[in-house]
Amino acid sequence: MTQIRHSLGLAIVTTALVALGCGSSSGGGSGGSSGGGAGGSINLDSGTGACAPQPGLIDTTTCDNVVNSATAIPFTPLTGTQPAPTGGTVLDGLYESTKTGVYGATTGNGRRITFVITTLADGRHMLWNGEVRDATGTNVTASLRADVTVTIAGTQITNTKINCGATALLPAAFDYTVSGSDLILSLSSSMAATTYTRRGCAPGN
Repeated sequence: MTQIRHSLGLAIVTTALVALGCGSSSGGGSGGSSGGGAGGSINLDSGTGACAPQPGLIDTTTCDNVVNSATAIPFTPLTGTQPAPTGGTVLDGLYESTKTGVYGATTGNGRRITFVITTLADGRHMLWNGEVRDATGTNVTASLRADVTVTIAGTQITNTKINCGATALLPAAFDYTVSGSDLILSLSSSMAATTYTRRGCAPGN
């Protein structure tokens, strides 16, 4: 298990990522707008956050069994001043990327990313399955999978330990804001922000 030693910038910043390890790969061409499967089987919990632990989503070969059910989204220029993160209560569940951009930038990359937050005996895990795409959200430029143990406190989600996957893709910590069903991950150093919308509890596996 690899302890995070440094931050290489936001994993969801607008530069194309070098995808490393555990099923992650770079690639070209277009991908589907939906991963299928998970979208129709999510166990909605009415927003209570009372999701059962999902240890079966962890896989020693592929890092995780999370299905990327997100829809491809384009890059969106963000105007004005980047707001300070406000934190909030982060619920376990399945999250899909729904908006991505950079404050003060006019070009960048799209996204199609799904992650699951689940609380297990050894702590909270973020299980990632996603794609970085071109500005229009059409073509895949890199893909990633990762299983990360996280600590959530104040206005930061700290990537405490990368158990499997993209050791060079994730920063030491994300700034975050919870707004309704949205979880906004950002970094002030890059001015980037990606919104992930909670869809309910992750399907069992």
